[in-house]
Amino acid sequence: TAGRTLAAMTDATGAPIYLDHAATAWPKAEGLGAVVAEAAEGPMGNPGRSPHAFAERSHRMLDDARTAAAQALGLEGEAWRIAFTSGCTEAANGAIRGVAEGLRLGGVERPKLVCSEGEHHAVRRAVCGLEHAGLAHVAWVRPAPDGSISTDAVAEAIGPGADLVCVQHASNVTAAIHDIEAIGRLAHDHGALLLADAAQTAGLLAIDLSSMPIDLLACSGHKSWRGPTGVGLLALGPRFDQRGRWTTSRGSFTLAPWRLGGAEGSSEPTAMPPELPARFEAGTPNLPGVAGLGHAIRHCPATARRNDADALAHERALRQRLRQGLQGIDGVRLLGPADPAACTGVQSFVLEGWPCQEVAAALTASFGVAVRAGFHCAPGACEAVGAPDGCVRASFGPDTREDEVDVLIRAVRELVGVPA
Repeated sequence: TAGRTLAAMTDATGAPIYLDHAATAWPKAEGLGAVVAEAAEGPMGNPGRSPHAFAERSHRMLDDARTAAAQALGLEGEAWRIAFTSGCTEAANGAIRGVAEGLRLGGVERPKLVCSEGEHHAVRRAVCGLEHAGLAHVAWVRPAPDGSISTDAVAEAIGPGADLVCVQHASNVTAAIHDIEAIGRLAHDHGALLLADAAQTAGLLAIDLSSMPIDLLACSGHKSWRGPTGVGLLALGPRFDQRGRWTTSRGSFTLAPWRLGGAEGSSEPTAMPPELPARFEAGTPNLPGVAGLGHAIRHCPATARRNDADALAHERALRQRLRQGLQGIDGVRLLGPADPAACTGVQSFVLEGWPCQEVAAALTASFGVAVRAGFHCAPGACEAVGAPDGCVRASFGPDTREDEVDVLIRAVRELVGVPA
């Protein structure tokens, strides 16, 4: 019977209903394609390498995008704190490796890292790589049964002290928003830096690095900012100076570059330039990606500077609508915190007896609903909420409509044999 309902359950245009914004946002920011195309095809040179007008144009474009990102993250006037990366994964990897190597070069042979078991692979695998190589000691934080990370659990893992605490600003599996203010203050009280993975929150939640206790912020460009894929950034908070140095009771250290190669500034043959951001931007930059990201940030409906909560409220309302529509259905189990104020617009669930990949395949093939299924690159988060084989995830964007959520509700009810 499911196949017979396809025409009724796609949207008015017959297009699939897209509920996978936590993976990548769609539609993208208005006008993005034209901006990316201009940077890819227009008269752009290699910035910082040549004195001609093409290179100068590229340099201005990079500066404009860096300024937009700095303003969005509360770093107005300090755009040098923004380093562009290939995405949130490179930003998180670079931060973790850069801190560990900086500490090692400063005489700390085996720094202590604190990390949640529910982290995305971008963080967890980087931390595990250092641990397996004997380059770091890791204290793991177990998420609560609803997938949230408690400050008490982080405090227990830190113990008498640590060097770096890594935590998602919000979970991409459970939607839980973590108390980044309390965790950051706790990290600072014990001499540690805080790395926040903002893949799910940059462009959705207000982030002001001038006042929040975040030292390293890894951001994705293609999610809530609605920019292109293949670009992101790492932002450094006020505890770092313009050469990437920070100071604790253990001494002064310098964030090590994670990528080596040509860059603006010094041509010293064996080392990257000491100043930010050139220190962390080796190689020819992704000009179309950065141009697109700058455009998307400037046109984002919710940034720290504008503090427009409408997008977040909209996504939370849709999440609550889905929860209410699926609650109490035999065989359907909802994951994550129940309180919408504690969450972003992500709702994961399992259908008992159904492999999650089969559920997602049925939803898209028979009902025209695009969701994601599996571990979402965070198997620890799935395990913590009792979904060791993965789960189905619906995630919403600023253009998602209530009737689209209702289609998903009716589709799930039909799959489990419950009358609509």
